[in-house]
Order: sequence, then structure tokens, then C-alpha cells
Amino acid sequence: CNVVAAPSAATARSLRVRGYQAGRIEVLGNGVDCERFHPRFRDEGRRAALGGGTLLVYAGRVSREKGLADLVDGYRRLRARRPDVRLVV
Repeated sequence: CNVVAAPSAATARSLRVRGYQAGRIEVLGNGVDCERFHPRFRDEGRRAALGGGTLLVYAGRVSREKGLADLVDGYRRLRARRPDVRLVV
């Protein structure tokens, strides 16, 4: 690959020390840009299309190691108490 993305500078250093021979190792930080994803940009039409109510949002990579089965299990238990909650992946 052309670039290896690391979640932190420490991880990037660790990869280099361990001998990874990638052309580039770049830090791709975690988190959400709170200005770009500010509530003032809320789209009520989109919220309604997603079922309205309270939205529980998972914004991440969808893969087995992320443990999304646990997310679904927790969501089902939450829905038993809060039928207004919708899961958006």
C-alpha cells in the first residue's frame, strides 16, 4: 500500500520501530470535527426519514473486530425500554 494510517504518533513510531517498510506512515487522528458536525446543521427531514425520535449513531468502520454484535445486542435491550430510539450505522 502507499500509506499506512496510524491512530497516533506513538503508534506510528511503534510501527517504524517494528520494521514496517511502508512508504509513508501517517497519523490519522480519531474524533469528530465538532464544527463540521454541529447541531446547527441538523436536517429535520433526514431525521424524520430515519424514523424520528432519538438517534443512536455508530460512525465507524463496519468490521467483525469492531464488535458490532454487542452494539446490536445493546440496542435491542435499549429498544425494549425506549421504543423511540433508532440505530443509525
